[in-house]
Amino acid sequence: MNTTSQAGTGFHAIVKELNKNQSWRYEVGVFTSQTQWLNWAKLSLRNYKPIIIDINSYGSNWPYATAGHYMVVSGLNLDYQGASPSDINLQAIVQTVKINDPYRSGEGIKWHPFSRIYGMNYQHKDNAIIY
Repeated sequence: MNTTSQAGTGFHAIVKELNKNQSWRYEVGVFTSQTQWLNWAKLSLRNYKPIIIDINSYGSNWPYATAGHYMVVSGLNLDYQGASPSDINLQAIVQTVKINDPYRSGEGIKWHPFSRIYGMNYQHKDNAIIY
């Protein structure tokens, strides 16, 4: 894809490549809250387009340590617990997210707790997603 620089793969280079090759118009969003992150994720996923996140992982929160690794989020598992979706704080109802991890010894395609995935994305210096 020719998206890598000496500083690593840049968000904007990925967006440019994605937008060049399909009709959905991806953007880079710098999030400031879980609600904002989830709103962008829901927007893309409702249109059958996954989002891309960059993580910073260390210790026991992920099988391998990385200061920057892109992964795809392709699903959200929402649990309304019998209430109307409009009556619930969105942060409280997202249970798990579906991650597609391309790293050769990574996680593959699995569901993970939302708090873990959001936390690793938040820990990355950019606090951004491609949606």
